[in-house]
Amino acid sequence: MAVADFVGALGWGAFAAGSAVFFTRSVGLSAAQVGVGLSSAAAAGLLVAVPAGRLADRIGPIRVLITASLCSMVLFASYALVHSFAAFLVVVTLLGVLQRLDRISIQAVIAGLLERGDRVHVSAFLRSVNNAGFAIGATLAGVVVALDTRPAYLALPLGNVVATGVMVSLRSRLPRVPPAPPRGEHEQRWVALRDRPFLALTALYGLARLDGTLLDVAVPLWILHHTQAPRPLVALLAVVNTVLVVALQVRAARGTETRRGIVRAKRSASLVMIAACFVFASSGWVGESGAILLLIAGMTLLTAGELLISAAGWSMVYGLARPHAQGEYGAVFGLGTSAMQLAGPALVVLLTDRYGVVGWGAVAAVYVFVFFVIRPAMARVGERPGLPA
Repeated sequence: MAVADFVGALGWGAFAAGSAVFFTRSVGLSAAQVGVGLSSAAAAGLLVAVPAGRLADRIGPIRVLITASLCSMVLFASYALVHSFAAFLVVVTLLGVLQRLDRISIQAVIAGLLERGDRVHVSAFLRSVNNAGFAIGATLAGVVVALDTRPAYLALPLGNVVATGVMVSLRSRLPRVPPAPPRGEHEQRWVALRDRPFLALTALYGLARLDGTLLDVAVPLWILHHTQAPRPLVALLAVVNTVLVVALQVRAARGTETRRGIVRAKRSASLVMIAACFVFASSGWVGESGAILLLIAGMTLLTAGELLISAAGWSMVYGLARPHAQGEYGAVFGLGTSAMQLAGPALVVLLTDRYGVVGWGAVAAVYVFVFFVIRPAMARVGERPGLPA
């Protein structure tokens, strides 16, 4: 699983890092058209999430995983033939659906193959491996962009096809995860959507996942518009984040496999995220050297929060899911993160870029709310076989 994830992340990292340039320079699309296409892909993935999770439960996640990867190879290869916005919109939207299937299925595979105590540890290890592969792939994309030729740009989607093919070959060797048993006569349909305490935790987790938007949008814009720090620091902070995730995600996941561990991790994450917000805000009040030091400190705190939030999320979804509906629970849990990915960029730009320090205070208030609500929200869940006290 780790080798497959690493190879897949190499191909995806190269394509993702160079995709905006590929679509504009090689395909001939405008930046606005690329944005519309990516939004369409995100929306399509969101719409199919819960049915996709149910499908993984019913026919087995390995089958869904392999089929989705094979179909995505065909679609990535078809980018070589895309020369219009309409064709791009179709391909990128279908890929959004398939990528959602992939994420949901691999989570169900982990739940089906591993014992309860190993799932969070393995998920953390896979995330570290994935980040390492993505970083190397993104570096390779820099070479492609520097060459700035049609053949070089085509290497991005076609290279991803090759990487995905290797990943499929490796994943096909995984043991089979049997489908969930047929639903009993008295069992409810769409059980995850009817699980109100779980839905409340999903929403709370989605709020905490504002960290990704802060990393990708808020911090770069803050550096460019509100501090005296040099612009290349944006790239350096991304490297700091990646290195810390690769090195520390497994360690950060330790001790989160219980109810108390989840609460402790979420509350600790909230505290460091609150501190990160105030450190970032302070970087706008000092000169260049002070801003650099504060921004590096802020990124270190933000990454610590990210690591703890991720670990708590894996523990929640694996521990709270009904054994016969791992795919469905994983899909529903992902809705909170997806909603934040859709709404988060506009929210943080409005808050931090327009309102400055006050906006950072508003973001910190979100994590104050998470800090105080997580304990009673977990208490409402009740007894779950997969989640010890």
